[in-house]
Amino acid sequence: MSGQGRRPLRLGRDLVRRAGPRSTAVANTLLGWGVRSGDAVAVLMENRPEMLDSWFGVAMTGGLYVSGPGRSGAQAATAPA
Repeated sequence: MSGQGRRPLRLGRDLVRRAGPRSTAVANTLLGWGVRSGDAVAVLMENRPEMLDSWFGVAMTGGLYVSGPGRSGAQAATAPA
């Protein structure tokens, strides 16, 4: 396939504009839960657009984003719907 159909990710102004309020909501929730600067925040999520909201939200708190595997591959095939 040699890279056919693959394009670099470009964060457009619209995406960043829409992510701002959602990321702020994530940050405020984390702060309410007691997350502080330097705390590690583990996030188990599939690769989806909302992952950016969580990443930016954790960054806004000063926390460290620790990603874990989302449901994929064999897990997704055997997991109940």
